[in-house]
Amino acid sequence: MYRLGFLMGLLLAALTMKAQKADMAVGIQQVHVTTDALSFDLYVHATGSAKQYLGFCDFVLAFDKGRLRPDAELTYVDGSMQLQTAEQQLAGRYPLTYVMRIYQREEQDLVYIGIDPPRFREASEFVSWVAEVDGAEQIHRVGRFQIKGVVQAPDSLSFHQADKGLRTQCYNFRPAEQFAARATKLEMKAIAVESQWLEYFDVVRDGANVQLKWKSGEAITWQRLSVERSYDGKVWEELAFTPASTRNISDKPSPPALLDGQPLVYYRLVVGANGDKSLISPIRLIQF
Repeated sequence: MYRLGFLMGLLLAALTMKAQKADMAVGIQQVHVTTDALSFDLYVHATGSAKQYLGFCDFVLAFDKGRLRPDAELTYVDGSMQLQTAEQQLAGRYPLTYVMRIYQREEQDLVYIGIDPPRFREASEFVSWVAEVDGAEQIHRVGRFQIKGVVQAPDSLSFHQADKGLRTQCYNFRPAEQFAARATKLEMKAIAVESQWLEYFDVVRDGANVQLKWKSGEAITWQRLSVERSYDGKVWEELAFTPASTRNISDKPSPPALLDGQPLVYYRLVVGANGDKSLISPIRLIQF
């Protein structure tokens, strides 16, 4: 009887762990602090083999009282969204619906970013408009956001969770269930601001050229720096091997033409730190 009870307990624990497993993770990266502003990247990725299709989402960050001024504002950095559709095109309809607010409460201030996904009527619109999220942790950027009116930067940024009311939550579409939007269990990742090795890495298209710029964090000393480019996100070529002190370069890519859609160009940094350790930045996308 004891052995049977023990085995039943293990089975129940395994089923519970399976039931609690998150379908998608949400995280913050590259926090950059200036005199009175703070910028950060918001990322999502699938935690299992199943792809997720991004629906309604609320992302809420909590700040201790006194960290933000009463007139603090939250904005989206234009062009920073990197969500892609199943057709491997940028899901450009998402930023049009972003809702950004700062709720200043007695006990804490809540920074809110809301997503209202594209309203599709048929499967072809779903494939062309809705963001498809896989397990890649360094690519599905909801966007880069800036808070103006920061009195004192926090030591870390974390997502606000609650049993009810304003909280971090997501609904993803389920194609196998007639595209119904279902609540998705989230894995939420905080970030310690002082432990970053990279504060930001951005690329901007300027006609046929691409301008790349970045800023290192203070946690790790860069010893080597390679800038890499890809036309499919899989095969990478070294664009430049520069001194670690370099902070910007320019590129003129020649992406292969597509029969349908606009080609994407991928960029990343590969940084050498102490010893043989290498650090790879989040991927940046430019659509041509």
